[in-house]
Amino acid sequence: GGVQIASIIYIGIGTKADAASYLFAVRILATVTEIAQAPITSVHPQLSKLRASDDISSLRRLIRERIWYSLILLITGVILAGVLLPLLLELIGSNIAFIPTDCWLIMGGLAIVLRYDMMCASTTGIGNQVTFFWQPAVSALIGSLILVVINNKLGIYGPILISFLPLICMLNFQPIRLRASILNER
Repeated sequence: GGVQIASIIYIGIGTKADAASYLFAVRILATVTEIAQAPITSVHPQLSKLRASDDISSLRRLIRERIWYSLILLITGVILAGVLLPLLLELIGSNIAFIPTDCWLIMGGLAIVLRYDMMCASTTGIGNQVTFFWQPAVSALIGSLILVVINNKLGIYGPILISFLPLICMLNFQPIRLRASILNER
């Protein structure tokens, strides 16, 4: 929600070159994130079975292991994309440039924090418990309003920060505490 709305708004307020670079980076980050989710989403049926059988120790071990694998994949993907994509775009003579490295690292770092929160929150979904359903919508609305107000004062940093920070702030440590509660972690 927040990333898509910030992208739509940024198309109207940013320069064409910055908007194109930003949209390309958003698509690359989405692809990296989707690939990085595989280790945890591939075992959801097994996680549900462990939770239903109340085998919390096995569930805790498997969730921790799979979140770790997912984060390693995400971090690796962010680093590889940040290093390789600018070179590849230059090699093929692309009309657009990849976003600056510092922007990409901020975007990737915020995505890693948010993805960790979401993986912790997904622990509740294993038991058909719906949590954190209103926060993404409210944070997207708040972020959009802020981006409209600040316009293009922050340049490409604006949509990057607005896409992630409101939701990270709203969630805070709630998903981590909820996961700890479900998995009997101290």
